[in-house]
Amino acid sequence: MSENEENVIRVSSMSLAAYLALSGHEPVDTTTEADTVLWVYLESDEVLDLIETFNREEARVEPQSFSRFYGKIKQSFHATRGRGRSSQRASSVA
Repeated sequence: MSENEENVIRVSSMSLAAYLALSGHEPVDTTTEADTVLWVYLESDEVLDLIETFNREEARVEPQSFSRFYGKIKQSFHATRGRGRSSQRASSVA
């Protein structure tokens, strides 16, 4: 998996994906299945801040689902970033 692919997160909310795109963080791929999803490339913690802002704005409508969704994205993003850094470090040492 390339460094870019490690920071791609599946986004199951079309409105959240649109919000990120309007903020300058374009989706890198789209798929249409039973549940429409977008894949958004998270290049920095700034994107997590945007998601948290969106989460607060949407909390009036779906507080529990967006809260869980944001937590999962944040957890997944930091996990993939950690793997990316350690694999880069290992390859540069070798």
